[in-house]
Amino acid sequence: MKARYFNFSSFLLLVTLLVFSACKKEFDEPPISELPNLTANATIADVIALASTSPVALGNQILEATVIADDKSGNFYKQLVIQDSTAGIRIDIDAFSIYNDFPIGRKVWIKCQGLFVWQDGDVVALIGSSNTNNSRIPQSTYRQFIIGGAYNQPMTPKVKTLATLTSADYNTLIQLDNVEFADCFAGSSYAYASTQESKNADLTECASGGTVIVRNSGFADFANELMPTGNGSIIAVFNSFNGTSQLFIRNPNDVSSMTGTRCVSLANYTSVSIQDLRGQFSGAPATATGKIRGIVISDPNTGQWQSRNMVIQEPNGSGITVRFDDDHSFALGDYVEVKVGGATLEEFNGLLQVNNLPLCRATALPNPGGLVINPRVATVADITANATAWESTLIQVQNANLNGGTTYGDFGIMLNDATGSIGLFSGFANFASAPIPTGTGTVTAVVGDYNGTQLNIRNLSDVNISGGGGGGGGGTTLNQITIQDARNLFTGTAVTAPDTTKIVGVVISDLVGGNWVDRNMVIQEPNGAGITVRFDAAHNFNLGDEVEVIISQLTIEEFNGLLQVNGVPNANATVLSTGNSITPRVATVADITANATAWESTLVQVMNANLNGGSTYGDFGIMLNDATGSISMFSAFSNFASTAIPTGTGDVTGVVGDYNGTQINIRNTSDVNISGGGGGGPTNFITIGAARALFTGSSTTAPATTSIAGIVISDKDNQNITGRNLVLQQTGGVGIVVRFDANNTTFALGDSITVDISGATISEFNGLLQVSNIPNGNGAVVSSGNSITPRVATVADVLANAENWESTLVVINSATISGASTYSGTTTVTDATGSIDMYTRSGATFSTNSVPAGNVNITAIVSQFTGYQINIRNATDVQ
Repeated sequence: MKARYFNFSSFLLLVTLLVFSACKKEFDEPPISELPNLTANATIADVIALASTSPVALGNQILEATVIADDKSGNFYKQLVIQDSTAGIRIDIDAFSIYNDFPIGRKVWIKCQGLFVWQDGDVVALIGSSNTNNSRIPQSTYRQFIIGGAYNQPMTPKVKTLATLTSADYNTLIQLDNVEFADCFAGSSYAYASTQESKNADLTECASGGTVIVRNSGFADFANELMPTGNGSIIAVFNSFNGTSQLFIRNPNDVSSMTGTRCVSLANYTSVSIQDLRGQFSGAPATATGKIRGIVISDPNTGQWQSRNMVIQEPNGSGITVRFDDDHSFALGDYVEVKVGGATLEEFNGLLQVNNLPLCRATALPNPGGLVINPRVATVADITANATAWESTLIQVQNANLNGGTTYGDFGIMLNDATGSIGLFSGFANFASAPIPTGTGTVTAVVGDYNGTQLNIRNLSDVNISGGGGGGGGGTTLNQITIQDARNLFTGTAVTAPDTTKIVGVVISDLVGGNWVDRNMVIQEPNGAGITVRFDAAHNFNLGDEVEVIISQLTIEEFNGLLQVNGVPNANATVLSTGNSITPRVATVADITANATAWESTLVQVMNANLNGGSTYGDFGIMLNDATGSISMFSAFSNFASTAIPTGTGDVTGVVGDYNGTQINIRNTSDVNISGGGGGGPTNFITIGAARALFTGSSTTAPATTSIAGIVISDKDNQNITGRNLVLQQTGGVGIVVRFDANNTTFALGDSITVDISGATISEFNGLLQVSNIPNGNGAVVSSGNSITPRVATVADVLANAENWESTLVVINSATISGASTYSGTTTVTDATGSIDMYTRSGATFSTNSVPAGNVNITAIVSQFTGYQINIRNATDVQ
């Protein structure tokens, strides 16, 4: 019999191996935290069912869901999107880098006690306040409501078609197959990174031929990347805005499969030189072919060119003017590619241009090797002799002088040298009131044509003539550039200003008021851009001083979002004159928010505003509010911080600032002209959208102490509207018809007005929603000469969105008018997508005008009279 014994050595080895194995596992893998002890008692669909156009407080509901979109790429701003098996919903959070806590794929529980659910337009959101003007869940508390669980939980997108997408799919992850970006967008950048503007790109579904918008933020980290040119699938979060469906991708991986063969081939945009393009025109309008590349030599910021026009030139080559179908945002010096194929090449008052080109056909590209346009040095006689060949190119005339008027805006200004004279036109520029300089010097300009050759300077720095004015001062040591040019040097990272460079502006910050640190100064050009100057020591420049600042070799960079020239020696700044003023830009809060980057460090004035959020100017959380929204107003460290904020409504003037978000900075308490002293007041301004939402199918009465505000888009003077009616629209928003007790003789097209609608009837008349029985005295003009940019749409778009777009301005391009020889009565507007009625009253001033033949662009108001129709305001609405 074999003896049995215990092998201690083997046992010790086994124990050692087990211990080592356990230690190794603990070292390689982080410990798994215990999951929260929470149980869902409601679904997202349950919460959505509670939503209303006013925030609804939630109770003890607990949701369990998965994060399907976060803010990592920047295409979703201050929000998460979560989804469970029933629905999806957006969560608005006043914080950045939320993805660090709650990335895509993380399981979360939402404790709803203390939150609100809100029907925000077409979609529903979870928010942290009943105040929809300041509704995001605060950064300090959002982790109390959102509890994180396991990571990397997959969410399979629902495979859908455009026809099967419904409102139940909002804020959920969906997949569309056999899709491709439309010709206009394929291969172009996702958004406009240089100006941080968003882009709506058309995505085509091959099976149905339908399209949907893919909306990409200009702040997304992939904004400068190019959209795919092939066919495949897209994964996206489905959304809607004012009845328009749209998709948001999380990052370009969501379209990574779009590499297949397209169902509609891209047009063959063969590269051609600008000279070759010009050669395609032989005297009569022609269809252009190809694509061109060049440098932008026009300046969109000075008003010297119409906002739809851009002039580009090849280095040492030809140039041409491009007229888009909408306002563009390409900056002076941008390197751009323009697909001109299919557009019309024709002359306008002698100037050759590519006409009515879809804006999406142009893309700003990285500059290959720092290409620049050096102006051709020429005499006036040279320019005159070569006007056609040199048209839309940059020239420089030396030993020149200006005469024929006292300011740049005067008609008849002539540029002269020893060889002759030529017209220099700046009648509509924002520097038109600047005096022309005396003496001689150099003038740089673009060769133009308006029934005769003329020169167009881009900005005042193009004129370097001694004797004062003109942006030169005669010195050869320093080159004056505009403040906008200085801002344009910054492209996202700190940059050094060129040597021998200076800027000039008027101080709009107030050293005495103490609302800026004593090393900072804000300067602005009249009707132009502004910038913050940070000195290396305390300065003594006062509000209203005109100051010259040498910025040679100094750093231009952002500090917490605010662009500034940094580390400026105090000796680099010189007072040129005192007692100057800058006229503030009259704007709404929505305008400021939409243009925050472009308007930064400039003076604005908000009318019909109030202040709330605290009792003194020094309180954190003071908000400036108007009918269009709210914006932070910060004065916590000013000399007037202890002053009580006023109650009531009135006007507030301030400087647009940025400290990790847009804010307004008043200079002193005289910037606040609020009756009763801002803070809510007796009048409650609501948006036009909120006023429309009061109507739920039957006639209703507007609440007491309620007002709306907007811009008049109807034209009383041309009488294509009933005398008692006007149409009011908010910038970038919805519109409504206002019907007064008597004929409107006061409020004209372009007036920004407020209307007290307290107790007014909100009802439909033959399908058209209107606010009725308004005493004429209930309206007040805030400012005049404003405009609403019409929404570019097809007839099919208008018909599909007529209810949501009612009483708003649209433009339908490449349409025809038929059914009658004059405008009077009902005619038919037709484009490639369908037809719609256009009605003109017999009493309209242009009713007997003949309707034009051929394709036209029509700007009109979307309306109803027992059926959808459009109404032009005057004869110039048809181009």
